[in-house]
Amino acid sequence: MYRDTHIFCCTNYGYIDYTKNFIEYYKRLNTSWRLNVYCMDEKSVQALKDISEIHIIHYPIQDISEDFSKWKEDIFKEICYYRYKVIHPLFESKSIKYALYLDTDIALLRDPVDYMIDYMESTDCLMSGICDEYNQTCSNKESCVNICTGCCIIRCDPVTIELFKESSYKQHIYSTLSDQHYFNTKIKSKHTYPTDLFLHPPKHNLLNDRTYLYHFNWLEGHQKRDYMIKNGYWIV
Repeated sequence: MYRDTHIFCCTNYGYIDYTKNFIEYYKRLNTSWRLNVYCMDEKSVQALKDISEIHIIHYPIQDISEDFSKWKEDIFKEICYYRYKVIHPLFESKSIKYALYLDTDIALLRDPVDYMIDYMESTDCLMSGICDEYNQTCSNKESCVNICTGCCIIRCDPVTIELFKESSYKQHIYSTLSDQHYFNTKIKSKHTYPTDLFLHPPKHNLLNDRTYLYHFNWLEGHQKRDYMIKNGYWIV
């Protein structure tokens, strides 16, 4: 474990190409931390098993689809909430201080991990990450109304332990657009990073040599892959 932080991503076989692309970026960073890759199905495990730089964890869930899914689809929502099944036992046992989650539709341009952990160490917020508003700057950097759950770090705290219980979030899976809407409703203490350091497509014009990562989350379905290929971010 790196600095009391569990650093991970999740995949099913439908997202395996994105995951391989993300892992390639991770490998190029030559980091001192190990990426934990949670695989929802056996096909994902087999597809990644020869990559020695990562730690594969086969954590299957009954009835989770192996297929790729789009935003707002029920399968997509189930996959989003899967990460909380991963985090909750770690938080409940208090074996970690932070959980740092990264989606696999991300290009890691520089290593963001120390920045994200240092930020949490310097504040008392429960969560920090990318502002997912369309604006060029966050409307409220210390209580963001739309923080992105696809690139964030969360503090182990009684509030977050409760939110990660399946009994707490299960009713919200199908009644909200995604886990992001659930979190933005339930957590008020959410800080965001400077928008030129952690990007998504509406803020492309802010890209610079200090940018840590580019998250392609404003694109649906395989528009993500097409955009990444067109702009040189698909490296596998």
